Amino acid sequence: MAYKFHAPGTRKGNKFWIVRGRIDGHQFEIQTGELSKGEAEKAAPGLVATWLTDKIAKLENPAPVAKRDDESAPKTFKRAADAYCEFVSPSRANILIINRLTGVIGDKVCSEINHKDLVDAATILYPTLKASSKNRQVMTPASAILRYAAEMKWCAPWEIKRFKEQKPETKALRPEERDLVMSVAWNAEVTALLTFLFFQGMRIGDALKLVWEKVNLDLSEFYTRIGKTDEWETKPLDPDATVALANLPVGPAGRTGRGFPLEEPRRPVPRLGED
Repeated sequence: MAYKFHAPGTRKGNKFWIVRGRIDGHQFEIQTGELSKGEAEKAAPGLVATWLTDKIAKLENPAPVAKRDDESAPKTFKRAADAYCEFVSPSRANILIINRLTGVIGDKVCSEINHKDLVDAATILYPTLKASSKNRQVMTPASAILRYAAEMKWCAPWEIKRFKEQKPETKALRPEERDLVMSVAWNAEVTALLTFLFFQGMRIGDALKLVWEKVNLDLSEFYTRIGKTDEWETKPLDPDATVALANLPVGPAGRTGRGFPLEEPRRPVPRLGED
């Protein structure tokens, strides 16, 4: 049987070597608990054998099917929240938020919940938080749960009105702060990227996708895809950004490929005994 081994840090931040493979159409992925590939290769046969034994046992003795809820029971918010969580498998943080909410309105029947109930719940649970936090902690999860309840025909669908939020304040760097950041750039590529970001005002993800084939330095413009809107646009180049791009070194093949070919730094894998 052929295995594939994955080094630490290559599978969602794994700290140890991982062995992967397939047996009778069933794929497995097992943490070996080893920091060296040699030790992982030694441990792999036993780990795979244990996994296979457990798999066969589960197939021969399947878990009993859970009983469905009593359909005659009241269609409460708590029941709807449980059904919603079973369907979407939310994160632990979101489960805690939902649990707090059901502690206040869990016994209320879905079809009888109104907007005042949700406003009162937000006031009880988070009296000092801003409107944005009340929306995130109460209105958003309540909307998702009641929308799911409506799909189960437990209540009529309705659009939940959110608390009015203040517009976020846009904080731009002052010129002296911008110059300080620029002063620590360690090469021409980083200087050009910072200049492009500061003077074009683009998101860094969009800037890193810039390719020379879509840049026209003579016309001081470039063609780019805006990630937030998923649209392509022709944009003018700021004079400072044009100069910064023009000053970048030209490769043997000319100006081709990515405009800012920066490699993302990788975090070192900690050794045994290190935090």
